[in-house]
Amino acid sequence: MSWGAAGHADVFSVNVYDSQVRPRQVPADVDMPIIASEFHFGAVDRGVPSPGLPGSWDQRQGGFAFDNYLASALAEPRFVGVHRFQWIDQSGAGRQDRENHQLGFVDVTGRAYPEFVEIVSRATKAMYPARTDGQSSTVQILEALVTGELRKAPLKSPTEIAAGEAWRDQFFGKHPKADSSGDRFLSWPEYKKYRKELDSESPPEESKHSAETDQDD
Repeated sequence: MSWGAAGHADVFSVNVYDSQVRPRQVPADVDMPIIASEFHFGAVDRGVPSPGLPGSWDQRQGGFAFDNYLASALAEPRFVGVHRFQWIDQSGAGRQDRENHQLGFVDVTGRAYPEFVEIVSRATKAMYPARTDGQSSTVQILEALVTGELRKAPLKSPTEIAAGEAWRDQFFGKHPKADSSGDRFLSWPEYKKYRKELDSESPPEESKHSAETDQDD
């Protein structure tokens, strides 16, 4: 279906009732925005008795499940939104198909679930900075959503910077060929290439040992 929609739709929407979003439903080489058009995590601690499709023990756990789901979408660049189903709990008597889940932000009388609302509010306030400030994985983003704070790497002190530059100069002084690009930085590909060259130049341990034994004789 996603292949058919490619080039003909502005966004691909899919209901994902799971602990996290599933970007695999749209092939990786299809450049199309995705939105999770339905998801929820109901709870069994109050309200109508059914917690919905994926459930949780209480409103607090349901809030953290919401955070985890949102974090997984924020970590996937093609996801542009998630839409919780729905605002208010379903009636205890059920709708026409008898579905009667506790899945709202408010109960059937319009009263909010405070623990759930508090957790979700904190996460939605932090979600844009978490996505744009270099947090790359679901775990990193989840931490920012739960705490409301972004963890940034501490700045290096002048002493640490100087020590790093001294090590670099010493290394390149001893191994000038390692800096194949000439930019005074040792990238991982450069290191692997140079290491491979060193290994190919070094005699195998067995031959080395044999030569030493012959000299002793």
